[in-house]
Amino acid sequence: MKIAVVGGGPAGLCFAALVKGARPSIDVRVLERDPEGATYGWGVVLSNVALSFVKDAIVRNRRWHHGNVVLLGDALRTGHPSIGSGTRLAMQDSIALFRAFQSSGDDVPRALAEFEQARRPGSDELQAAAVKSALWYETVRSRLHLDPVAFAYDYMRRTGRVTHEDLRRRDPALVAAYEALPRER
Repeated sequence: MKIAVVGGGPAGLCFAALVKGARPSIDVRVLERDPEGATYGWGVVLSNVALSFVKDAIVRNRRWHHGNVVLLGDALRTGHPSIGSGTRLAMQDSIALFRAFQSSGDDVPRALAEFEQARRPGSDELQAAAVKSALWYETVRSRLHLDPVAFAYDYMRRTGRVTHEDLRRRDPALVAAYEALPRER
């Protein structure tokens, strides 16, 4: 069996290493070229520049594979930089694809179907949260008048995945300060 990993970044390297470690007889080639001086990773700063930068498109694919070609990470689907999930999704994809091949042997169609079945539900859920977070950033100017505590509370709940009670467990001081604010938040 031959496997070519094209432009997979850290996840592609992870997948290649897992496959080669488990089955040294497989011919694995990694084709990756990053531009000179490239840096990957950034922090969110609420400025006009940052706010214009985070208006990224959300990429979705109905089909995750075709023949013996499979998409992983940002080629498959994007999150949104504000939820910091790109590398995490790609690494989880590479591990899930490796596990699918472990259980399927050389049956590529079966492995790709298992990979998609394992990853699609969580991927769809995370993309829904990414869309909500992107919308929050696109409309953040309408919240800049908020009290800092109300702003932080709103930010923490922007994806819809964190409830008031979740936040109470995670940061009781923030929730107490939020609940102490006057009602016209």
